[in-house]
Amino acid sequence: MVFSNNLLLGVGGQSTDSSFNTTLIGNSVWLDGSADFLSAELGAKTRTKAVIGTWIQKTGFSNSDATIFSKKGTTQFAMRMQDQANKAGKFSIFDWDGSANKYAAESTSMLLRDNGWYHIMISIDTTAIAGNRLRYYINGIDQTDTLTVTADYTLNYNPNITGGSGEPTQWGVGYTGTSQFNPCYLAQSFMLDDDSIQNADVAVTDILDAFTLGTNGSQFTPKSDAAIAALATTAGGDSFCLDFANSADLGNDISSNNNDFTATSMTAVNQTGSSPSSAFCTWNPLRVNTQTQTFAEGNLRFSSTQTSTNPAATGNYGVSSGKFYWEVFVVAQGNTSNILGICDTAAGLEDDTTALYASALMYGYEFAGTKRNNNSSASYGDSITTGDIVGVALDMDNGGVYFSKNGTFQASGDPTSGASLTNAAFTGLNSAGSGVFQPYYLAYSSGDGVANFGQSPTFNGQTTAGGNTDANGRGNFKHSVPSGYTALTSANITEPSYQGIDYFAPTLYEGNGTGQRVGDFVPFTDAFNVANSAMFQHDEARALSRTAGAPSSSGGKKGTWSTWYKTAIIDTDNIFFDNGTTATNRFSLQMDASGQIVFSYAGTTILMTNADLKGGGLWRNLVLKVDTSLATASARAIMYIDGVEVTSFATDARASLTQDGELGYMDSGATQFVGSYNGVTANQWDGYLAETIFLDNQFLSADSFGQLDTSTNKWVPKAISGLTLGDQGFYLAYGGNFGTGNGAGDSTGNSNNLTEIGTWTSADKFVDTPTKNFTTFDPGYSGGGSNVWSEGNTKVQGTDGSLSDSSTTTFGMTGKVVFQFQINTVVSGGYPQVGFITSQAGLSAINAASGSIEMGTASVPGSFAYTNTGTFKIPAGTESTTFSSVTSLQALDADDVIRFEVDTSAGTIRAYFQNEGTGSFSEITGARVDNFSFDSSFGIRPAVSNFNNSIVTLQTGGQTTLASVTTAYKEINQDNLDDTQSKITAWAWIKNRDATDNHILIDRVRGVGNDIHSNDTAIEVFNANTVQRFLQRGVQVGSDVEVNTANESYVLWQWLLGDSATTGTVIPASGSNPTLASTSLASDNGSFGICTYTGDATAGSTVKHSLDGIPEMIFFKRYGSTTANWMVYHKDTGTGNSDYLMLDTTGAKGGAGAVNWLNATTPTSTLVTLGSDSNNNAADKFIMYLFRSIAGVCKVGSYTGSGDANGPYISTGFEPSFIMIKRAVGGAGDWNILDTSREPFNAASPLVIRANLTNAGEAGSIGDFDILSDGFKLKAVSANANTASSTYIYLAMSDIGGNGTLPPVYGR
Repeated sequence: MVFSNNLLLGVGGQSTDSSFNTTLIGNSVWLDGSADFLSAELGAKTRTKAVIGTWIQKTGFSNSDATIFSKKGTTQFAMRMQDQANKAGKFSIFDWDGSANKYAAESTSMLLRDNGWYHIMISIDTTAIAGNRLRYYINGIDQTDTLTVTADYTLNYNPNITGGSGEPTQWGVGYTGTSQFNPCYLAQSFMLDDDSIQNADVAVTDILDAFTLGTNGSQFTPKSDAAIAALATTAGGDSFCLDFANSADLGNDISSNNNDFTATSMTAVNQTGSSPSSAFCTWNPLRVNTQTQTFAEGNLRFSSTQTSTNPAATGNYGVSSGKFYWEVFVVAQGNTSNILGICDTAAGLEDDTTALYASALMYGYEFAGTKRNNNSSASYGDSITTGDIVGVALDMDNGGVYFSKNGTFQASGDPTSGASLTNAAFTGLNSAGSGVFQPYYLAYSSGDGVANFGQSPTFNGQTTAGGNTDANGRGNFKHSVPSGYTALTSANITEPSYQGIDYFAPTLYEGNGTGQRVGDFVPFTDAFNVANSAMFQHDEARALSRTAGAPSSSGGKKGTWSTWYKTAIIDTDNIFFDNGTTATNRFSLQMDASGQIVFSYAGTTILMTNADLKGGGLWRNLVLKVDTSLATASARAIMYIDGVEVTSFATDARASLTQDGELGYMDSGATQFVGSYNGVTANQWDGYLAETIFLDNQFLSADSFGQLDTSTNKWVPKAISGLTLGDQGFYLAYGGNFGTGNGAGDSTGNSNNLTEIGTWTSADKFVDTPTKNFTTFDPGYSGGGSNVWSEGNTKVQGTDGSLSDSSTTTFGMTGKVVFQFQINTVVSGGYPQVGFITSQAGLSAINAASGSIEMGTASVPGSFAYTNTGTFKIPAGTESTTFSSVTSLQALDADDVIRFEVDTSAGTIRAYFQNEGTGSFSEITGARVDNFSFDSSFGIRPAVSNFNNSIVTLQTGGQTTLASVTTAYKEINQDNLDDTQSKITAWAWIKNRDATDNHILIDRVRGVGNDIHSNDTAIEVFNANTVQRFLQRGVQVGSDVEVNTANESYVLWQWLLGDSATTGTVIPASGSNPTLASTSLASDNGSFGICTYTGDATAGSTVKHSLDGIPEMIFFKRYGSTTANWMVYHKDTGTGNSDYLMLDTTGAKGGAGAVNWLNATTPTSTLVTLGSDSNNNAADKFIMYLFRSIAGVCKVGSYTGSGDANGPYISTGFEPSFIMIKRAVGGAGDWNILDTSREPFNAASPLVIRANLTNAGEAGSIGDFDILSDGFKLKAVSANANTASSTYIYLAMSDIGGNGTLPPVYGR
């Protein structure tokens, strides 16, 4: 995942848990949108900074603005959702300074109209630089650039978040003053007073966590309420965190500030157990028809005064497996024909006439005491009246549903009977419709009911709670939950077996006119390879120095200093560049013990960063440029960290930098130090330096020394060839012979070499560099606190004489991994112990604050440990505290080396011994381990346990490349981090977004350069400058204008499969099964496949595919020697002679006349049967692209248009990242493509690319359209997507997650 905010880099971390924590946020409150709100009066103060945020789930879209937060007083400030018809779903900020000046900003390019949870946050800092005083985040991603402003507003203004002198400030949650109430759920609402993200007081990753799905999916998820409360406690005194956990005091501030809010028009009923951590089902206000109906009370209450037809509601979750239970309190019966039950997500609710009431896809308990399905009612049980509670037990594992009245299941139904489905109301649900069902409620003639899916035990105050939980201890129900059934909440819904992002990757790129690699992948090589670094060790007083000659023509007033650095132990001031404490006009650039970088001059601190820039095992780039001749004081010294200019400092005294003052570093006769200020006492640099450069008489920016890798958003080194070093400048590439006087200080490009000071040897020359970062010991995991690290954190000593202590590394690796340890000092008791950890549990244990922390024992779960006395301790599993031991193995003494080669995929471990660090390695055969089940997401991390001054050195290859390693085993560095699970692009579909160009379709089976076009009938042509190579999640394109015109924008849709770029499996003809040979590729989940064949013009011929399931949509194209239309099969249009569609035309089904194209035979799980039509079966070459619905990845379906602006709601079971829609019955229509790469958030009229046309992306083709957390919704009338009674087909590809699956956070 590429973060769009630099403050996220190196801050916080991504969760490595194997499952999502569903208890992080326990509660929320619902606001009715008419009178409910919370408010508090906070004290008067001049506030310049604040971070304000909340989790919010909209429950309705009214015709007025809906406030999230507000500040009312002499001045006013508000965050709100704009719900007017023409602005529905827009986020906005309103600000009034108390006079004539009103300011406003609104997000015009994104519409937040989902009924899933959003995290909305702003950070205000009126002291920040112009343009950076307001930042806006949705789901953790900076979306400030989506804001547009009124004419009298700029992002340079000072938002009125402060109270005037003596003026208490009234803060509101859910309203502004007395209006603009907000229909929604709120959870974890907070303000961090006197903090801002801009000033690095807090980072996004302090407020949100990240969770990994599949191989490539990651998105922000909640932190715990306690974590946010802790931030509020340490922020300013007006900070607060509302967790809504106390039903008797909903406005309770759980931070120590006690800034409690008062709830108005709210009671304990407003509290629910639904939250972003465990999101319970509600009625879905987005799936409605035009009947008179009302959603209220957090969308748990549904009612209608309609006296006929179909005022109905469905739940916002659909399930295809599992057992679920929910209840509905009947507030008013309304009519005996009202129904509670279930319906298929594919059923057409939007039909106002018969629709679900008559549908074969609705199964319900009719209030007359009958059960209803397929427009027919049958005797069933008791009638339902006002005050009754109807229970629904849905068993999708066995395909049955049961109904209860006031706790008694009707017709003697037994929901616990499993496969026998004893007296179930309905059976056979697994094979009905799409097989995905959701709650359903028909309520006309004043029908009224309140649902409890587990989050509202009193049905919003209609009765008392029953206290009955589900099989997992979740929810609270009035009546007993049948054994094995669970509440309908995201916490109980199984995550899909596959994630769409691992199989489909939409990517945008800009053409460069020459050639480039494009896609979502880690770059193969860095732009410039840094070969060496120098490892400075302050205990050995290592430093470099030279005596400066005469200053340059600038008179010593101008210079630029740059170095890449990786810290080791920073426990005091550590010098980068200096010229000595006794020097006149002393120049010093250093890092203090807090990790702040300090530039001082003539004894005065000129600049000191706010940020802690040490640790983490990261390489960073520091650049300082100084020119005292400049008239503007703030311009005389500029500092950059990783390419970004630092604009906010803890100390900024550039005004003290005397104009035309001489910088002592260039004074004639001055001693120019690197890594020290005098070379003999404290404050030597401790860690690594690379590419250390001083440019005399140059004033250059960071982009002279590095560049942004746009694929990873990472700052990487670049060659400095062409730069002028100047008279006193130098360039240390650290490629010399260390320990020879000036080997470490050899200046590349001139003779200004620096002399080695202290103890330097060849061992201090490392290959751990910014372009190949090796893992080292991580002092951040300090355990009991007795460890002492040295030699660039490659050596560790345990100083505790009574308790063992452990240390592990900055990162680990999966796959085939090699690393080794050299024993420096041994002590009695078997120390040191060396090995590795295998899980997050072990990592957490090593960081224990106290006690004995010893690998191979219960104190470090899942750890492998080899003692110096020859005992190998082996855990039973990655998180196990049970160990077995193999004894009497090779003992280890001082200078001996033990190597581990671990294959986390095969589950094998091999250990090798080298005597005293010289000679060959021999295997310790008794330490062999086979078939250990590693955690594929964690892999392994080297680790050691020390005691009583035992010492060990980690050797990963950063010092020098490891020799005699078994083939394919890799050292632990950034270049070797396992990316093999990223699948190879198999089909690339490229379209120019800015110009009229063909759609370029190239696949691995036909081969690179062989393109066909979805928009025409042309045969395949070869063009070597289109797609030149298929990569992991990407392709290499050449210079062809249709894929890579300079300064034009392209979209690449790519379907991924396989871990190598194979071109398919040849399937020979075999009688009638199949009759035609083919070459086939298919994804391992069966969602997508490619198949080429040579036809024979014979009706009934068959082709074998590799989907391992029945294809639901197929694109056919003749590409060999004769032009032909594309033929499209879709499961919902049929196989008859007039049931085809053509991808290159707008025609409806069968628009070109009847032809025998599929021999009227439905495809099977192995074969596609062909007719004799020349478009898909002649003596020529053909290709099929095949698709099949797979949960969490792909959905093939259809819907019927409603012909009104409140159009169909289509449930796909995931948030789509790609949707193709075609009108199939009822008239002509384009093949419309929408995707979330071009428009990550919903827009008022999204840009549509049409597969049958060469046009660039255009607005208006389908009108208003929303991509949602579990599907999409039509919000406009159009021939292309929503005409009454027309049938539309669609193909949707997923991003991550599914409807209600982990994590319940929607949007990336």
